[in-house]
Amino acid sequence: MNARQAPRRLVAGLVAAVVVVAGCVVEETSQVPVLPPSGGSQAPAPGDSATTSGGTLRIGLGVEPVSLDPRFVVDAEGEIVVDAVFESLVRLDDHLRPVAGAAEQWTIDESRTTYRFTLRQADFHDGAEVTAHAFKRTFDRIADGTLNPRSPLDFLVEGIIGARQAAAVGGGLAGVIVEADDLLTIRLERPDAGFLSRLAHPGLAPVPASADEDPEGFAEQPVGNGPFAMIEPRARGAFIRLTRHEDHHRAPQLDEVLINFYLDDPSTTRQWQDVVNGNLHVARLTADLIDDAVERFGRSEDGYTGPGVLDGVTTTVYAYAFNTTRPPFDDADARRAWSLAIDRGALADGVMRGSRTAADSLVPPSVPGYLRGACEYCRHDPQRAAELWQDVLNRWPHNDADEGEGATTPEAIDPDVQPDELEATDEADTDELFVPTITLLHPRGATHAAIAQRMAADLEQALTVTINLRAEDLGRFVRTIRDGEAQVFRLGWEPSEPDPGAYLTPLFHSREIGRDNLTGWSTQQVDALLDEARASMSSGAALARYREAERLVLDEMPVMPLLYYRQAAVVVPDVEGFVWSATGRVDLTRVTLRR
Repeated sequence: MNARQAPRRLVAGLVAAVVVVAGCVVEETSQVPVLPPSGGSQAPAPGDSATTSGGTLRIGLGVEPVSLDPRFVVDAEGEIVVDAVFESLVRLDDHLRPVAGAAEQWTIDESRTTYRFTLRQADFHDGAEVTAHAFKRTFDRIADGTLNPRSPLDFLVEGIIGARQAAAVGGGLAGVIVEADDLLTIRLERPDAGFLSRLAHPGLAPVPASADEDPEGFAEQPVGNGPFAMIEPRARGAFIRLTRHEDHHRAPQLDEVLINFYLDDPSTTRQWQDVVNGNLHVARLTADLIDDAVERFGRSEDGYTGPGVLDGVTTTVYAYAFNTTRPPFDDADARRAWSLAIDRGALADGVMRGSRTAADSLVPPSVPGYLRGACEYCRHDPQRAAELWQDVLNRWPHNDADEGEGATTPEAIDPDVQPDELEATDEADTDELFVPTITLLHPRGATHAAIAQRMAADLEQALTVTINLRAEDLGRFVRTIRDGEAQVFRLGWEPSEPDPGAYLTPLFHSREIGRDNLTGWSTQQVDALLDEARASMSSGAALARYREAERLVLDEMPVMPLLYYRQAAVVVPDVEGFVWSATGRVDLTRVTLRR
């Protein structure tokens, strides 16, 4: 689902976000070693000060990358590593705009369908030249649907001429053309306003021939073209060491980056202790440690830049979606009522203890095109919710309701009402006794369960409804939704590029029904706006169309945005230039240490 593990689009949707917020409790059984840097460099202890240059930056992460082969980068941790070891055609600046990367310049034709990239002169870490052939190899590896295993990033090349054929029968992309060793042309089927930003994805970085000659070895110790190199294989379960590649055009000032993995530390307690003891410079934190971290290290001024606690809003949205093909959620008023009944502030500040922010739109504030307060029905208004819901119940032909598993069923008789009282009630009173039971589906995990329980309490308090909570293991959860069996289900979304179209088109365009559009909802008007935005010649025109489309979607509410994710990390004062962007990327070339 655009989650990662299906394509990152829906992996971000259903799957990847599940990993991010799974609140499983695991006993501490072992310790991750804090390793000394190679080559004699010594990381500074907090409190030291002097000039900046060199040294080893130590970062703590609680999850290990699935793969370091760019075509299988399906998690945020893997993106951090691959983004340092490789460089794609473009990269994103602090304002999430595409700037020169491995391509030093490019041109776009008048039709906005042909892109020509001039590559800068560069080598892979093994000395082989980076050419346009290496980039074509990357695009073809992702597009080829006959490879086993197949890349989950095929959505990145959708829209390139030949993508559908490559997915069906294999082979390369006809629309990716090597004009010369330093000139690559990419041709699209139709204009795509977000395409250039998409090319910054680490999965689209060039790879040498060795990526196919020894794929298993390459995934453990990839040979890239980026500012850092891996001169030794990853130590699974323990650490990854990145070493400065001095010949890169953005040569780092750090000697090394050492990423330690705390796989049995879900509470991040050991990460936090290593920060306090001077063994880590950057660490992820759970919500219950944030206050201590702020007291000791202060808070980042912008939420993304260290030192201090980073708590900026990311590009990930936590939502619930409706199956709009079945009653009662084929009625927009039912969806509006549910959204108004939920107290998002209580979810963010109570359940999530400030580690999330209440959502007021589908496109979050960290993405260009965010429209503050776009969601009229995201406010907490239980009285209005009850009025809308009662109207729905009055219109609903509930006597014919489907009574299959998980279906909406009426409780036609109130057990507290005596038979003689029941006979005396008029027709209006009988209607008021109709209490549907609706199943709310979510993946297993303590965080998902806590959010669902709070939602159920809000809904049952405001509406005439009984909520049945159902948790499923990830595989079954995805199948249930894909099969159209879910009524209301948890949906997360983390697009690969910071563009409103990456939120709106996959989830709500009619051509995505059966793929990422899991609600079955679409309208011709929204389809037209999304298509116009994608084909727009200017970013301003595209954003205007996307905003209009978002307003229409949120008025109909096929998906309820609930929460925006926030960063939850700490950077010690010895570190300068560390920026953990809203998209989860870190440019390690800008980081220095005080020594």
